[in-house]
Amino acid sequence: MNQAYKYIALCPEAVLPEPGSSMPYKAIIWIESPSTAQWREAVCYWLVKSGCLYALCVGTDCEIWHDLIDETLLEEFGWQGIPDDRSIMTTWHTEETLGQVYEFAQLHARHPAVALDGLSILHITEKVMPPELLAAALANCA
Repeated sequence: MNQAYKYIALCPEAVLPEPGSSMPYKAIIWIESPSTAQWREAVCYWLVKSGCLYALCVGTDCEIWHDLIDETLLEEFGWQGIPDDRSIMTTWHTEETLGQVYEFAQLHARHPAVALDGLSILHITEKVMPPELLAAALANCA
């Protein structure tokens, strides 16, 4: 099973694109470069606003990103109840490869209230990965 995905490379501290449509989707947040706390907050806000309902964090400081997505969602709803169809499932994967996380996203990442058809790979990096290398990294599930 190879789910189609949208690859978005973001250089740390770069201006974020407009959130676009808020169609619900899964996102793998693949962190390879450090960033400031302020920029991480902006990215997490962007994820919440853009319709991400399942965030899988992998790479450098993935636990920090995971926690910040949760906190951003709580702030968005004034630290009150979050509607089921707006809750964001979050996971972090410290010891797993990108390929393993991609496989998990395809086979196990399900939202309890909303069907998630789209998958984005948000790559926090100084260098965009060529498509053939990205495909090889995603295929590496070992």
